[in-house]
Order: sequence, then structure tokens, then C-alpha cells
Amino acid sequence: MKLHPSQQMLPRIVAALSIVDAALFIGIVLSARGIRPVAVVRRPGGNGVFARPAGFTPDGRFIPGGKGLACWAARFEIDNCEFCQADDKGDWGRLAGVLAKLGCPVLVLPPGRSAELAERELVPRDAIQEVYISMDFVKQFRLTIAPTTLIFGPRGELLWSKQGELGAEDYAAALSSVRSAGLTMRRAGDAGSLP
Repeated sequence: MKLHPSQQMLPRIVAALSIVDAALFIGIVLSARGIRPVAVVRRPGGNGVFARPAGFTPDGRFIPGGKGLACWAARFEIDNCEFCQADDKGDWGRLAGVLAKLGCPVLVLPPGRSAELAERELVPRDAIQEVYISMDFVKQFRLTIAPTTLIFGPRGELLWSKQGELGAEDYAAALSSVRSAGLTMRRAGDAGSLP
């Protein structure tokens, strides 16, 4: 008996879902045991241009997406994530301060409404938290490891990214990428070069 094409795909779909489930389970177990996931810095490449994703804040306010920003950053975080909290006080906190001086808005992207961060936990404090965004954006950047940091340039190109907690070398690499994009301080009183 010949199977319908949709039935022929079923074993592949089940296998793919099993792999995703196993990867998520392993990530949760490692995180619960305090084992840090392997961090991978993704280098900018290709001709990808990405608009800031539209989405909704925890209180239901619509945030339009789009282009036209000098730069912007996205930060995938989960409430009560010890790695995220340590990073907020460390190198991400430092980098977020530099991005603020450049006029780069930061989007905090929790995996959903149930994992949103309290306002007092947002770094920087004026970050916009979007709890519902396009799944295409999530899939494009594999937002599965918290924290994940993405920095985009004036044309929407990915300048720098990191999955996992930032270290001093990551901070330096991110600043180097921002410098190479020609971004300069925009806030009053911040004239001068980047750190």
C-alpha cells in the first residue's frame, strides 16, 4: 500500500521533534545542576538584514517593529535564570550601558508571558520587554539558551552575538564590532570615543 505524501513525512517530523525535546531536556537538566552551556559566538556573515521585531509588552501594548535605528540589541532572558542575573551585574550590564549611550534600544525577549522579567530586573532599566514576537525571529537566531545577546547595526545587519553569559573577552569583541560599524555616542554629555 502506498502512503500519502503527508504520511510519508510523519516519521521525519516525529524524529525531529524527539531531537528538539531531548535537547531542551538536556539544557534544563544542565541548567538545574548549575552546569553552564557551551557558549558560541556567532560572527556576522552573509547579507542578512533584520528589522526589529514587532511584538507585545507584558501589559498588552503593541510595539511596532521596523528599521531606521542607528543600532538595536535583543537579549533573550528567563526570569530567575542565575546566569542571566550574574550577567546583568557583570559584562552585560557594562555593555548595556555603552549601548544606551549609543542610543541603541534594547529588547528583552523572554520565552513567553509566564517567563517575563519584573521591571526591576530589566537591564538596562529602559529596556523594552516583548513577550510575544514573531516566531520567525526566534527561529532565525535559535533563541533557546538564556542568556543570548544580539547586537544589530544601522542597516539591520547582525554585528555581534553570543549564546551564554558574557565574559571580558566577549565585552571587548562586542565593542570592537560596534566600533567597526562606525557607531558613535549620541546622548548629550557622552561625546567622545567608546570605552
